[in-house]
Amino acid sequence: MYHFVRAQTARRGKGMKITFKIKLFATFVAFAIVLLAGTIGYVWIAIGDLPCEEAKMILLASASSAALAIDPEDIEAIRQSPDPASCRQYKKLVELFRKIDQAPPHFGLDDRRVEVNGIEKEIYILAATDRPDVGRWLVTMTSREIGKDYDMKRFPAMMKGWTEVTADDQVQQDEFGRSLSAYAPIRDKTGKTVAMLGIDAYGEFIDVADREIMRAAVTLFIAALLLSILPSLYFSVKLNRPIALLHQAMEKVAGGDLSARIEKPPRTGDEFDRLIAHFNNMLSGLAERQELIRSMELARDIQQNLLPKEAPAFGGFDIFGAVHYCDRTGGDYIDFIKIGDSPARLGIAIGDVTGHGISAALLMAFTRALLHSLAGRHAGQAGRLFDEMNAHLARDCGNERFVTLFYGMLEEGGSLEWVSAGHEAGVLVRAGGAVEEMPCTNLPLGVIEDAKYEPGGPVRLNAGDILVIGTDGIREAFNEAGGQFGQDRLAETIAISARLPAADIHRAVIEAVEKFRGPVKQADDIALIVIKRLM
Repeated sequence: MYHFVRAQTARRGKGMKITFKIKLFATFVAFAIVLLAGTIGYVWIAIGDLPCEEAKMILLASASSAALAIDPEDIEAIRQSPDPASCRQYKKLVELFRKIDQAPPHFGLDDRRVEVNGIEKEIYILAATDRPDVGRWLVTMTSREIGKDYDMKRFPAMMKGWTEVTADDQVQQDEFGRSLSAYAPIRDKTGKTVAMLGIDAYGEFIDVADREIMRAAVTLFIAALLLSILPSLYFSVKLNRPIALLHQAMEKVAGGDLSARIEKPPRTGDEFDRLIAHFNNMLSGLAERQELIRSMELARDIQQNLLPKEAPAFGGFDIFGAVHYCDRTGGDYIDFIKIGDSPARLGIAIGDVTGHGISAALLMAFTRALLHSLAGRHAGQAGRLFDEMNAHLARDCGNERFVTLFYGMLEEGGSLEWVSAGHEAGVLVRAGGAVEEMPCTNLPLGVIEDAKYEPGGPVRLNAGDILVIGTDGIREAFNEAGGQFGQDRLAETIAISARLPAADIHRAVIEAVEKFRGPVKQADDIALIVIKRLM
């Protein structure tokens, strides 16, 4: 684990680092900028339309009132006059226009009137021509452009002004400048439109209002942004502090210091308090786990030393045995024991302690010690050997733990006598292919203190015969479908590999179990001894 953490730390250390505090601060500021910009932009758009809307309403009212005050007969008189600007009706209308110009309301900001050529509102009358999109100047306050045609199709509101009172939606630009205009039809007594009245308010006052609104919006945005930076900085530092402490502690853990703790952490009143508490508890548990792993590794080494390093050379036989644990340690056990002073006899033991792990390994070691200490005393008397072992195990281990054990006494001549205390039946495959079982007829060791154990056999192993003794981890191996490997598959595997050496037969059985199990994890220890008679 240390190497993994160091590798990850080194990998992150390459290139430029952007701390979480900077990221958090940048996120706060970016969010504030977007929120402020959106809010102020919306307000600016909404407020920016107000001067134009207000002026539009004033112009509509003024144009409507002025159109009603004009006598249609004066319009006709001006049209018939050879010199319109000098006729009485023209001067009468100009005087009316000047009164409208001087009367309130006025356009401007802070009572500052916006005037061009001495007038604030440009008021005029257009006469119709034979072209619907062209009007002719009939009356103006400055007598400019009188009698000239004017292209109206550029301005939709002006085109509508011949039939209804209307106004521009926004400031318009033409050859006379920027203006916001309202229009009203001038009708005779029959309701026929004889001319159109227009009132222009110079657009400068709206431009000034827009600039002041923009300036106010920018000022407000900058002020709000500056005010948002301080709380952003505060919260980023506050939120980053527990993370920084966690980072420092993890750096120590990456260096192998499992005693690292976050001392006197800041109280945030949120998930960080629980996160730091869990982190400290995790390190305590991790240190204990590391100590347990070291103890397990030591126990595994000790247990491996208790198992035989290799099978003994025994005349006329090819013998191989091994144990495959599902944890670091377990309760399965094999052994080869010299019986008395005779080199022609060999004790063969295979056992299985209930459960697996440390407790099973300790009971296995105790069982092995008993077997080695008592085997010499009861040489040739396997039943009495098991009686005494059972009494010790029943007294010392209680009734919650027991041991299944097979112990056979093999002679060079091929005779085998055995005692099985609740252990799996041995499978004997004859050279001709016949399969025999060596069943168990006794209780496991440690169940009943005064139980008596009877030996089985003897059986004789002839040339080519193969005896396989294993633990229940073989027969009870499960696959994904819930099926068990079983004794028949074991016998079939032995028969198929019968011509191979004992070590290869052993390998074939283990591989067959693994193939049958598939992706299902090994759930129990497996011990297996293969004995093949050569001659």
